[in-house]
Amino acid sequence: MSIAQGINDDGVVVGQSGPRGLVGLAVRWDPDGSITALDLPAGAENASAFAVNRAGDVVGLATASEQVSGDLKAEGEWAVRWNPDGSVERLPVPGGAVAVSWDINEFGEVAGDVRHRDGAERAVRWSPEGTRTELRPLPGDVASHAQSINNRGYVAGDSAGSAGRIRAVLWHPDGSITALGRRPNHNTDIPSSPPLRC
Repeated sequence: MSIAQGINDDGVVVGQSGPRGLVGLAVRWDPDGSITALDLPAGAENASAFAVNRAGDVVGLATASEQVSGDLKAEGEWAVRWNPDGSVERLPVPGGAVAVSWDINEFGEVAGDVRHRDGAERAVRWSPEGTRTELRPLPGDVASHAQSINNRGYVAGDSAGSAGRIRAVLWHPDGSITALGRRPNHNTDIPSSPPLRC
């Protein structure tokens, strides 16, 4: 089984490859068709890569069964970044949280999600140095999720309410949030969004 999930402007593709139903490894396909398995972080059992920038920085997810107590284990999910030299690092999160990194821009800023120990879900932007900024949902909503980030630091994703309502949103570089609204002819309590320049 192999899945391609991201590509950069130089034609480098990243994704996952492994036996069907078994452990998968994050991989990189170069334009000449060669494939390289990306190293697992210490303690991880499998990984998947989701995005790559022109510098060759790759982001994704690594998973592991972590010891909780005695023989009890819990699945851990780590947001990870592979550097161009092949080294891999876990992006910092609060203690007990799980995370995933979905996208990276040309400046090394990463967009992803964190689920805290108490179950709270938040979109996150990591700086190239690893500083974490949580991106809050719309007022009254309970969760936020990031999907992608552009080279100006804008993050696209969604904000979710307790009743299951999900709204498309855009986070600005300063952390402020804009609701993107819905297609005309649908009932909504969100006013039409002004033109966006991002």
